[in-house]
Amino acid sequence: MDSNGNLITEVLVLCVTVLKSFDPCSNAIYIRTTMSKHPDQNGSQQAFDILEEQIKALIETCSYLKEENRLLRSQQERLQEERAALMEKNQTARSRVGAIITRLKSLEANT
Repeated sequence: MDSNGNLITEVLVLCVTVLKSFDPCSNAIYIRTTMSKHPDQNGSQQAFDILEEQIKALIETCSYLKEENRLLRSQQERLQEERAALMEKNQTARSRVGAIITRLKSLEANT
């Protein structure tokens, strides 16, 4: 296999290693590089460096999105609670208005 084929194989193994090391319980990715880097192969080292930066950017993006998702879920929960409270107040107001109308009708009937 030529050096490009080896590089592709190594990159694929690295990607699989990263994906397999995802821990959904802690929402973390542990990068375990088990491949050897060859300093004499400048192109391979540069490719690994680029891939490493891309993986770091991906991890940062995941962290940002998880935090944003957490905040949105919290906001959604608050809004649902607020909506429930407003619906309860609305129902109380309807009941009161209904009672007032009933009293007015009975007063009108008595006069």
